[in-house]
Amino acid sequence: VATAPAGSFRITTLAESTYALTLSAPGYREEDLRGIAAGIEGIKVVLKKGFAIKGKIVGDVPPPGSAFDLELKDIHGHCQRRSDVEVDSEGGFLIVGLEKAKYRLRVRDDGYVSDWIADIPAGPPDGSAPVTVEVRQASSVSGRVLLARTGAPVASADVELFREDSDASAGDYAEENGGFRFSRLVPGAYELKARLPTDPHQTFRSTKKITLVPGQELTGIDLLVEGGREISVRGVVTEENGDPIPDARIEIAAEATSPLRSRATFYCLPESTSTGSFAASLAIEGEAKIIVAAQKEGYAPVASEPLIVGAEQASLEGVTLILPAG
Repeated sequence: VATAPAGSFRITTLAESTYALTLSAPGYREEDLRGIAAGIEGIKVVLKKGFAIKGKIVGDVPPPGSAFDLELKDIHGHCQRRSDVEVDSEGGFLIVGLEKAKYRLRVRDDGYVSDWIADIPAGPPDGSAPVTVEVRQASSVSGRVLLARTGAPVASADVELFREDSDASAGDYAEENGGFRFSRLVPGAYELKARLPTDPHQTFRSTKKITLVPGQELTGIDLLVEGGREISVRGVVTEENGDPIPDARIEIAAEATSPLRSRATFYCLPESTSTGSFAASLAIEGEAKIIVAAQKEGYAPVASEPLIVGAEQASLEGVTLILPAG
């Protein structure tokens, strides 16, 4: 809803309830009002003029008139994302509606990225000095986490990516097929590390160094983790009368029983089949405690009692989850 020339506005056809109202205008700070009851009249909102950051893109400059996404962090660490920031014919851009503070800024887009730039003051839109942002074409890396002994994929493995010339890092959980992907990366030298889902945080079982060039999509990286074994978990989801429940979402929590490996990992698995059955493969080491859960709209969610898998046990069979009607 746009305000009239006199600044007035009216929102109609609302159901009787309370609402949150957001007001914004170019060059002004956004204002949020909450708990506004439908039917109220005479709301007065004062928008404060905002401050701005001017910038100039250098390096792999996007075409004039294009737009990109960037991230801002204030001194308290609060992060905000600005989408579709336009770049003019000389590589300039303007971010408005900011509080008067110092910010960290970086470009983080599918096509272009930059390092963080610190201590950028927001000033008057017509008086702030421009900051220079060196932008590179974004890179990405993808691959799989596999057991070194058998080549089996490690679902929900922890994968971490460390940049060698800074303290920047990123983390991901491997998919059911062991796959992982990191995108929107600044080109440079990195180290990939992986561990089993139930390993403690300080343990890594596989490391690999990579170097990314601008615009590169590096694929096919295999991280082979030593140790561990693959176990299968099989069961069925039914109603209280014994009828199978298809398309129920299954989750498994695996936690090593050793005090040194007390971290639990949740595996999100495919839904149950038309017969209510499900099957999954997990990679663990030693004895572990397993909890299997199921949920589906229209039913109350259910989780099993903790199930112990022995250090030499290769499977967990016959798990039955009975979902009561919700």
